Amino acid sequence: MARVRAGAPWASVLRRLDGGERHIAAIAAPRRGDRFRFRSRSVRQATQGLRNGARVAAGVLAASVIWYVTAWPSGIGFIAYVVLVYGLLATREVPVLASAAFARGAVWCAVVAAVYVLLIVPMVTAPEMLAFCLLVPMVVGGLAARTPRLANHAFSFNMFLPVLIGPSNAGRYDESAFLNGTMAFLAAVFFAGAMFRLVLPFRPDEHLRRTIGWAERRLPGLATGRSVPSARTWLMTNAESMVRAVRTGRGVREELLFAYFAAHMAVMVQGLCVIEIREVMAGGALPVPVARRLAAFLRAWTRNPARAAALVPALLRRAEMRAPAGEDLAAALRAIMLHDRSGGVSGR
Repeated sequence: MARVRAGAPWASVLRRLDGGERHIAAIAAPRRGDRFRFRSRSVRQATQGLRNGARVAAGVLAASVIWYVTAWPSGIGFIAYVVLVYGLLATREVPVLASAAFARGAVWCAVVAAVYVLLIVPMVTAPEMLAFCLLVPMVVGGLAARTPRLANHAFSFNMFLPVLIGPSNAGRYDESAFLNGTMAFLAAVFFAGAMFRLVLPFRPDEHLRRTIGWAERRLPGLATGRSVPSARTWLMTNAESMVRAVRTGRGVREELLFAYFAAHMAVMVQGLCVIEIREVMAGGALPVPVARRLAAFLRAWTRNPARAAALVPALLRRAEMRAPAGEDLAAALRAIMLHDRSGGVSGR
């Protein structure tokens, strides 16, 4: 899609589509002995990390104040649960959205744990029977974890059910301790969810603006930086960013979301074209004067796109650009200036 928007020759687009189809076929029907693996990585966002840190600091201080004022005997357990729940929810892409499902799973966890503590565990006399009794809720929790709609419910249910039940080999379980611990657990879950909504609340529109700003700031580095990522890496990074925008853009007006996608697609096309120009220049196939003019064009484009536009007609008149081998390079030059003139990228 990026190459079509850039105006690349259709034959070039078809060649890359054929390669993609072969790759998809290899995934759908892998060859015997094929050991190919996808690399997975977690996306790290400094802004979100700082905000989560501020939320945790405010939450722990507020929980400490509650313990200090009320002198709650289970207050230290409440604070410990608050810190633990914060750490678990902070790993989610949008913690405030995950907190509601996490809280519902915690309620189910407390209900099931109460049934086991008050009714089932007192009747069990052998570890084998205890394992057999715990088989049912743990299998249900495991199946829920494999269902995307129930993943956050199962997250809290599976993690805290054994902790709340707390089977012991030495003695009878203290029901009052269970009630105090469960109350501290549920209070911590709801308290953490409320703090995520009150302290630096997540705004999808602000996240979209921050993401497109991050993509735009990377363009000058592609044009003048020493190291240039591959076209595949650039496309995958931006595609992942757009997919995250779909997941986090709940509540955003449709026209605003589409405007974001159009702007991000324009940035992705520009970056792809810049990378292809840099790769051709590094390949050594171009005459030295043409390579120097392209380097001057990229430097001017990062500082003043209007000035860079004046260099494009002279570059396109070069014989190297009109040859079949130079069609992709000429299309890249046209696409860069086309998106600048159309205002597809804001704020650059």
